[in-house]
Amino acid sequence: MLVPKDSPIRTIADLRGRTVSPTTKGSIGHYLLLGALKEAGLTPKDLTISFLTPQAASAAFDARRIDAWVTWDPYVALAQQKSARIVRDGEGINSGLGFTVATRQAVGDPAKRAAIADFLTRQRAAYAWSNANPQQFASLFATLTKLPLPVSLTMVRRRQWSAPPIDDTVIRQFQQSADVYAEAGVLEKKLDVAPFFVRSLTS
Repeated sequence: MLVPKDSPIRTIADLRGRTVSPTTKGSIGHYLLLGALKEAGLTPKDLTISFLTPQAASAAFDARRIDAWVTWDPYVALAQQKSARIVRDGEGINSGLGFTVATRQAVGDPAKRAAIADFLTRQRAAYAWSNANPQQFASLFATLTKLPLPVSLTMVRRRQWSAPPIDDTVIRQFQQSADVYAEAGVLEKKLDVAPFFVRSLTS
């Protein structure tokens, strides 16, 4: 959650009556905002929420048309280059998990299942390399994304990539996210996420 460096907003409670963009509806920014508000004893009704694309939210933030912006890297790192200040990060709210998604048909096809398993093995090795070689990874990432190297370095230094197995804890964390979004109206109804997971993709 970002605010301009000279903003009077210092805590989540200071958001009362303000205009905040959690970027897009259903995003990790939205999830962080909902969690932070609940943590501070506030509700979405205590402020004005403006859903914007990342580009539109960035422009609105720079122009001071919103008081706070809840987003993710590289937008966080880019804003920090302009002296934006972090009020609350995702620690303790966002799980930090991401998922590789495949169709049921692909997972059910032995050849495709084996190819997916091979991809995940290579991905795990790539994560290990990026963690062990942050400078090289940041340079490569900057080249591929056209981001400034300092922005890429900021992103790389504040995260460690890993590929933990899908277990009850992971599913429980994702279920919590789904429940939050069902309560917020992002999902039409409560969703049981367990059937969407494949615990093992060994061929």
